[in-house]
Amino acid sequence: LSAVPVGLEPKNLLAALVDGHDGAAAEELVASARAIPGVERAALAGFLPFAVGSGWDDSVVVEGRNATDTKPDVASINWFTPGYLETAGIRLLKGREFASAEGAPVAMVNQTFVNKYLSGREAIGALIRLYDWPATSFSVIGVVQDVRQWGPAEETVPEVYLPHRQFARNEAADGAGAMLVVRSALPIARVDAALRAAAAPLSSRLLLGPVKPVDEYLGYYFRQRRFQLDLALGFAAAALGLAALGVYGAMAFSVVQRRRELAVRAALGAQARQLFGLVLARGGRLAFAGACLGIFGALTLSRFLAALLYGIGERDPLTLVVAVLTLGSVTAAACVLPALAAARVDPMTVLRNE
Repeated sequence: LSAVPVGLEPKNLLAALVDGHDGAAAEELVASARAIPGVERAALAGFLPFAVGSGWDDSVVVEGRNATDTKPDVASINWFTPGYLETAGIRLLKGREFASAEGAPVAMVNQTFVNKYLSGREAIGALIRLYDWPATSFSVIGVVQDVRQWGPAEETVPEVYLPHRQFARNEAADGAGAMLVVRSALPIARVDAALRAAAAPLSSRLLLGPVKPVDEYLGYYFRQRRFQLDLALGFAAAALGLAALGVYGAMAFSVVQRRRELAVRAALGAQARQLFGLVLARGGRLAFAGACLGIFGALTLSRFLAALLYGIGERDPLTLVVAVLTLGSVTAAACVLPALAAARVDPMTVLRNE
């Protein structure tokens, strides 16, 4: 799951919340950020991928497409300032990015939007209207690659991007603040200090939150899954240890019970390796029976783990094979000491005691 491409380049990408409704002040902050030595690029965006609780969904009307009231077309709405795509490492697939001052209402969409709502049509130049911007028809000027906004395990959704000044016409949508996105290889503390110095003259019009690496937002997403993984691994390790201990105890007890039989076999000429193999064969038969029961149980119950899996089926053959081989190896290792004890049986001592 951690290897899934998320659609942007989080390395050296930093972000900070900008709270305030003064668009001019925010743009001044971006210009000041770009002037900081060591900062490669800077831009503003409405919300970042992986940020929990962010986003703005809206019904969309695509000119020439017949959507119904019971099943409307829906897209996630975001905005950004010029330079955001290059700053975040998001590829522009077709068309152009926003200019500093857009005269006509324009928009950009992602590839999923094109595949779902503009299939078989030329995306550039298509007109779309948004429910919360009812009086405006936006002309699509660019198509960007898909970004997994809600995390690597979630499917991409149709997205519409607007220039900030056009997005700000909806005060309710624009009231959540913005994210300042900066690309820099400098230490976070230095970038944070420089940005705070740049934001100080604008403090009456906006507030700048702490600077964090974008990787940290992605880390929030993985935190719950890592806990689930660690919990599962802990239980699995405990179960495997108890199983190995149980097999060892059962086989050791079996060897003690069969000491007379083993001594008679040894007295009649059985070699140590034959006695050793006798115990291992018994353990192998038990392991085979246990593996059959285990596979049946896994095929029956694994559907309850489907929600925790990504990119692999709950009945993956390779996983079952590896599990059987692992448990078989553990069973064999647990049988070694009892088998050695059986191979070292002294027939004279055992029979004399009998």
